[in-house]
Amino acid sequence: MIIRTYHNVVDDKKKFMGGGTHPFYEILCITRGEVTLEFMNESFRSGSRTLFLIPDNVPHHLYKKSESAAYWYLELEKGAGPLLQTASFPSVGEAIEWNRIQSDGEALSAGISGLAELIASTSESIAAAMNNESLSRHGELRERIVLHDVSKLFLQITAALKQHRQPDAANPEPAEAHPNKQLVQDLMQYMESAYLHEVKLQMLASRAHLDSSYLIRLFKEHTGTTPYQYLQELRMNAAKSYLTNTSLTVKDIAETNGFPSIHYFSRQFKKRYGMSPSQWRQAQAAE
Repeated sequence: MIIRTYHNVVDDKKKFMGGGTHPFYEILCITRGEVTLEFMNESFRSGSRTLFLIPDNVPHHLYKKSESAAYWYLELEKGAGPLLQTASFPSVGEAIEWNRIQSDGEALSAGISGLAELIASTSESIAAAMNNESLSRHGELRERIVLHDVSKLFLQITAALKQHRQPDAANPEPAEAHPNKQLVQDLMQYMESAYLHEVKLQMLASRAHLDSSYLIRLFKEHTGTTPYQYLQELRMNAAKSYLTNTSLTVKDIAETNGFPSIHYFSRQFKKRYGMSPSQWRQAQAAE
């Protein structure tokens, strides 16, 4: 998506504050006062800190209900912008559902546990970036920053809609309800901090109070890999980082990352990547 336009609007006199129809998506955030948004034969009443979504090609009109009101809107154009799209504008049905929740005064209050403040914070971040004078001198950089927030906002709204449809999702089962998964995660975190040192299967089994063969089966069930494979992946990824970003020798890198010897490290590295660590480093430097 591409940012088409952004405007802050403060209206103290007119009852009709704006509207129309256009082939662009619109995010409309009421920052002060009360307004009514009319579209798709429905009226959505707002308070302050209300965020409405308006799909493309949908006629809409905004009327002031309080003595004064203020809002900002961001129009988004379809197309390949400076940011790879990670979340799309909600569908018309989702936008109507979201606007109804807003009209009920739920979405930006405690009605959607944990997500209300996130959504409010993200919308405020969008406005802050668009109003920032320093960023205005760097158009593409500002657009990238804002579109990241826009993408995040759409994901947060999607999560809020799912939670609104299934209230129990706001109260997931505690970790204790999945002891095996938690146990595997604990072992993974242990290896992530202890990979520099010798880590043996029996050590992990004792730590988990499990038989070694059962531990392997359980670990693979939850991660798709064995404890040994996960440990090797950690060490290889760390070694690649050293090869790319430092001038340490291959021998020092092997020792620094928990490999028993340079020969073992070089053999495992070539088996995995088809070239020696030195060749891999040269290839990365040439790119």
